[in-house]
Amino acid sequence: MGRRGVTAPRPASIQLFPYYTPSFDLALTGAIVFGCLAAVHGWLAFKTRTVYFGISSKAALTMTIGMILRIVFATTPAENVTVFSWPFAAMSLLLTMPGSIVGLVLMMTQTRLTWWITPAQDRTLGNLWVPPMYQSLFFATPQAVADAIGFIGSGILLIRPAPPHVASAGAVMDMLVWMALAGVVLRYAVISRRRWPPIERSMRDGSRRLSLALSVSAVLLAIRGVTQVLERDAAASLQADPPLEAGALPLLATEEWPIYAFDYLPIAAILVVMAVYYPGLYLPRRLTGFRLRTVALVREEEEENLCRSAGGTSADGLSGGMDLEEGGKTKLDG
Repeated sequence: MGRRGVTAPRPASIQLFPYYTPSFDLALTGAIVFGCLAAVHGWLAFKTRTVYFGISSKAALTMTIGMILRIVFATTPAENVTVFSWPFAAMSLLLTMPGSIVGLVLMMTQTRLTWWITPAQDRTLGNLWVPPMYQSLFFATPQAVADAIGFIGSGILLIRPAPPHVASAGAVMDMLVWMALAGVVLRYAVISRRRWPPIERSMRDGSRRLSLALSVSAVLLAIRGVTQVLERDAAASLQADPPLEAGALPLLATEEWPIYAFDYLPIAAILVVMAVYYPGLYLPRRLTGFRLRTVALVREEEEENLCRSAGGTSADGLSGGMDLEEGGKTKLDG
């Protein structure tokens, strides 16, 4: 992992230029690990028929392909590497996508968890801090905007590369979205235990395990978001002419181990946690589809409440009839 000279000509895009030589061993290890995780998540999605969570296998697969391209780049002589060479550009793009994919999966899982254990009358904006009917959309929309900004900022879509601060703006937006998601998930994990503990033991244990897995994963994703912002700031400081040595943590741009420790490793940890506590093993089948039909779910809940009310009335009437019958029988006996 030799460091490249920072006095080399400055590239046009801060995302597509390494100031170090990637490690072949680390890239190969990453390709194997993420390849195995892609297979595990794909098998779990097929086994449990959890359609929406099948997206997680795409995150692992994207990381696998990115690591393979990193191997290609590691075995390419430095003098043959250009900013817009195809393995370089593809690697940069692919290795930034899994965070958004994992974030989307966590958003969708949190939404389904709230619809599973939160009573209908308590499923309000004041309790959840997000719109009950549009929880995933509340987080996914700004994340999509951030990803679009970051993608444009990478310069891949533009004939003339965009200014470095465009990509940084996308990273900052992603970080804020993931930190907000982590806050909502952690808060819900605490209040759901106190306010809405399920009566059934299996449901109670399953919801708590899933909530714990979501909390850990959301915190790891927020850490990755902070790391991405620092990486872009460090690269921008080195990209300046002359380089700004006082930039935020230039080590993140001149050494390889930080990107594995604080960027790739959190993604791997999230995929491992969500494989151990796979949502399809806990959520009811009506909540495992790709699209959560909230209107239909509300209608089903209303029908269930009506049935329960009708059942209670019938039971009361039957009980009252039995009392009258017993009373009449007593009178006759008397």
